[in-house]
Amino acid sequence: MNRRSLNNNSKLSFVTLKACLWAAFGLALFGPPAGHAQQTRSALKSVTEYAATLAPFIALRPITVEERARVDSGGAPELGNLLRSWTKQPLFSDSVRLFIETRYSFGGNEGGIDHNEPANLAVFLEKTGRPWTEFLTSTSCVDSNGQQKACDSQAPFTAGVLTSRSFLAQHAGAFNISRSAKLLKKFTCQEYPLSTTLEPPVRTADLIDLFSSPNGAITFGNGKNCAACHSQFAKHAQLFVKFDSSGRYKASATGLQNPDPQASGGSSTNGTYVSHFRAPERAQRENSEVFGKTVANLAEAAKILAEHPTYHECAARNMIWHYLRMNDTTAKAIPTALVSDIAVKARALGRSPTFSDLLVTALAHPVVIESYTKHGKRGEE
Repeated sequence: MNRRSLNNNSKLSFVTLKACLWAAFGLALFGPPAGHAQQTRSALKSVTEYAATLAPFIALRPITVEERARVDSGGAPELGNLLRSWTKQPLFSDSVRLFIETRYSFGGNEGGIDHNEPANLAVFLEKTGRPWTEFLTSTSCVDSNGQQKACDSQAPFTAGVLTSRSFLAQHAGAFNISRSAKLLKKFTCQEYPLSTTLEPPVRTADLIDLFSSPNGAITFGNGKNCAACHSQFAKHAQLFVKFDSSGRYKASATGLQNPDPQASGGSSTNGTYVSHFRAPERAQRENSEVFGKTVANLAEAAKILAEHPTYHECAARNMIWHYLRMNDTTAKAIPTALVSDIAVKARALGRSPTFSDLLVTALAHPVVIESYTKHGKRGEE
């Protein structure tokens, strides 16, 4: 999905935003998505009922009589206060963990890999008031006891969840295409091909034969469509060239095709994967570019991604998606202008927003509240 975002400094009044988004948002967020079965409920009549639907997923309990009275009396402003109070309660850690397990598909143990580490990190960041950007940029991982530790990939650098074996092994695959695609989709809600303004493509002549275009003629896959993606895949996949299929860092990785006739295409030696780049000296280096900026490795790339507006926008989209129990089609239709406004408001709190900052700002946003209370139905999972 190409990003058509607002400038970080854009100021949108509620009236302006509502006028621009009301028809699209009301239908896209809570109307019936084509091709999906859904439950239809009667229109919700109050902000209090909206709060009641959120309580089991944030506070992990029903709303209390006292809380109902608070919102009945204070309306939308008091809803924000109530949501914030729920994020201060002990059970909110379990809500954060469920979010990570559901939206990012992490959790459990398999093949000697602790897939709970991403959720451990997220919970730690929230408990300690650390910004949500550190989910990608943290210089440590976190164990099951909530203690910081070295990440298990054994890389000589750390990039939060990205240097956990959970992320790396789960998305391992030929040419590191899956890893680069999931990096974008999970954390920026974007898919290839990206805008060439955001990510200038590499020359296809610099790529291996499978992806190259001699004399300007696209000779592989679906022609120019494939070339458009792989000329950007090349940059992001290169960040993972030193990681093997189990998520361990291999300094000796070459990025070249394994010469063994039995080896599958896209597989290099030592369980690593083939680079997109043709020149051997380039294929083995993990330095690359992200969003047009040069980076030395995955850790530097993570900082670029975490600082880009799409990171907080994507988090806001995923939070609305999860906490309002949407199906995929409905969530993907949430307007970019809305999540952009949520991200701007969260960043205006005077600090780099935490998980709970983004959550409260998203769910207490006037358009989200009014759309929910007026339409009273949604596409459900």
